[in-house]
Amino acid sequence: MREVLFSEIVGRKTVKNIYDRIGLYIKSLKKSMVQISIIISYYYRDTLVSETLSLLSDQSLKNKINIEIFIIDSNTNSASLNPLVATVSHELCSIRTINTSNNLSAKRNAGINNANGSYLIFLDDDCIPSANFLSDFMHFKFISSCICCRVLFPQPTNSYQTFRKQKEIRPHKSTAILKKNNYAPFLGVAMAFGIKKSLLLDHNLYFNESFKGYGWEDPDFFIRLTDFEIPIKHVTTSILHLESSSFSSYYK
Repeated sequence: MREVLFSEIVGRKTVKNIYDRIGLYIKSLKKSMVQISIIISYYYRDTLVSETLSLLSDQSLKNKINIEIFIIDSNTNSASLNPLVATVSHELCSIRTINTSNNLSAKRNAGINNANGSYLIFLDDDCIPSANFLSDFMHFKFISSCICCRVLFPQPTNSYQTFRKQKEIRPHKSTAILKKNNYAPFLGVAMAFGIKKSLLLDHNLYFNESFKGYGWEDPDFFIRLTDFEIPIKHVTTSILHLESSSFSSYYK
């Protein structure tokens, strides 16, 4: 007697639909398991961001932390990262590229809208996370505050780097003191902070895309955080900021 296949009973189209639904379910299950979404604003810095991706991937695997990384590009050369992405991705670390307009606020907002994790970390493509970066944020993610990292700069080798070294952001002043003394730019920097996604969505807090240059979207965002009485907490967890090396490039 010939063995009757399941597909012959219910039809091949029905079987395909079942498999498609199972695939979608597994995909949604993986998304729901993401603990932290990391949003990296990217623009032509493939060497630096490659180091960041490798470090985050290693920390994810070592600490068993399920993360997703978004490289938010503006149609530059992020495709050159594909070989690295294939190498450093693993079951606990997915990496995806999204293209949007060349506007830092738009890039960060695109990350917010696509993130599946309940906790968000924002980085720039020239920020190298410290060795304990992810494990520290696994503790911070339960705090209903905006967590700002310490921003470090390399030891200066010229006048520009000396100037930037003096601007290192250290966790030694409270938000209240900073705001009282009109130090709005030092409430926090958007290239190195973490926050619960729900805190942003509950208050419809996004980055202001009307800022076309660089820098003003940071104080604007953090001032609005304090307007909603969301605490800003500075921690010793750090990133190394490997930015431009001259005044001329800084002021372009």
